Amino acid sequence: MTRQEQIQFCKKCLKRKFDFEKGVICSLTNDLAKFEESCNDYELDPKITEEEKKKNYKPSRNNFKEILEIIVWWEIRRLIYNAILLVSGIISLAIMEAIVEVEPGEDIFMPITLIAFVIICNLFYTLGWIVEIFAEKDEKFGPTLFKYGTFFSMFIIFIPTIIHLIRLI
Repeated sequence: MTRQEQIQFCKKCLKRKFDFEKGVICSLTNDLAKFEESCNDYELDPKITEEEKKKNYKPSRNNFKEILEIIVWWEIRRLIYNAILLVSGIISLAIMEAIVEVEPGEDIFMPITLIAFVIICNLFYTLGWIVEIFAEKDEKFGPTLFKYGTFFSMFIIFIPTIIHLIRLI
């Protein structure tokens, strides 16, 4: 049995332990696995078996249907994502318009900056489904990534407003 196979075996054992220098080790011996076929002290971790029942294994690159389902799930929500960013952007610009003194005929932002920001945000959004395709995850991975990614994008939108508010203080 290779070390990688031993690690996969030991990851499911109740007696596993992690050492920052060695990686996954046995808590009984405080050392790497020494067994060839199976371990006499192996005890299946009930948490692992429950997690495996729920786990949505990463699709192989040949499983086109699973990959397509992930992409469709994300693309259906892209409109919601962009609507949230649009509303956040309008609020951010309204606040900045109220607090920032701009010379007549000047804009707070160059319009090209706003267009670039929208494109960059959507490129990062696309990374969401790419990461989900190749990451080991459970069924909550996509929705969690969507939620945190949206919050992060909203935070980025409000950074200029926050900076201008801090300057006022």
